[in-house]
Amino acid sequence: SKVLEGEVIYSRQLQLELVEKALSQLNSNQDEASLDEVTRSIYLYAPFFKKECFHPEEEYRFVFLRPRAKEEQIPSYMSREVYFKKKDEVIIPYIKVNFKSICEHLPIKSITVGAKNNSELAVKGTAYYLKHKGYLDVPVLKSCITLR
Repeated sequence: SKVLEGEVIYSRQLQLELVEKALSQLNSNQDEASLDEVTRSIYLYAPFFKKECFHPEEEYRFVFLRPRAKEEQIPSYMSREVYFKKKDEVIIPYIKVNFKSICEHLPIKSITVGAKNNSELAVKGTAYYLKHKGYLDVPVLKSCITLR
């Protein structure tokens, strides 16, 4: 298992450059090993790409890769079971991660609530939730991106 982390890349230009760089790694033989490596590189970039209009979010992501082979050990902080949720009419698989076994509190600087019909209520609810969980000095902001 592996944990990837980093800032989200919003620049379309930089996204294209990274994909082009990965594609340029294909050797002249275009053998299966080379293709697998390029595919893996692009697969690992994908969770960090987001449309430029979301740049004000300044998002930082953690991506937890579960071991695929049955003989690989799943870390104790990661759930064995795969869960599913529905978002925007799409079913999304996810795993649960026990962050308390890694650190007491995540280093959250602020949270920006996305555009929604009840933004004020979402801001207040998020702020209350954070205080309840011990995050006393984390500002909750409303996104400047408008709801379409």
